[in-house]
Amino acid sequence: TKKAAVPKMPPTVATPKNRSRERVGDRLRAAILSGDYSPGERLVQDDLARAFGVSRVPIREALRALESEGLVGENSTGGFIVAQTDSRMLKRILRIRDLLEQEAVERIPEAQSDITQVVKTMATILEKIRNASASGEMDEVASLTRAFHFALFNAAGDPVLTRVIGNMWDLSEIARLMYYWIGYNADERHRA
Repeated sequence: TKKAAVPKMPPTVATPKNRSRERVGDRLRAAILSGDYSPGERLVQDDLARAFGVSRVPIREALRALESEGLVGENSTGGFIVAQTDSRMLKRILRIRDLLEQEAVERIPEAQSDITQVVKTMATILEKIRNASASGEMDEVASLTRAFHFALFNAAGDPVLTRVIGNMWDLSEIARLMYYWIGYNADERHRA
């Protein structure tokens, strides 16, 4: 008997359509995480398409991708809103983050990363955090804080684990931004 030939899977190709959706998704994710869109705010596809200079198709696809990441949710009318994080959800996200981050740190010795270089990188970033904090540059502090932690997580040598940790950071970022805007900007004691 003759075996049936197994069809070869075509290689994954980044088509212009996929690249457009990814670019729009990256820009929209950055806008959400920087606080340009507030938790609970409606994301109107036509408005986003005009703002991003694209058709509704990549907007809709990007919103679906961000929905799968937990940054966007559907509202009762079938539209999209920026995800809202309540205290129970945030506690769960932070617990998962804690477990994943602990796993990453425990994997560093087996990854045989140059820990001396990792510590130097983290020290450099920490000094930048101090300077940005003293200048009241909240967005820069948040960005550098993430870079500080991910310098350590990347040393685990596990890009899948690092990507999942990144997703958990994104989910908790909305709550962190709310804290920064309300607490950090309102009271100098929070900044200190």
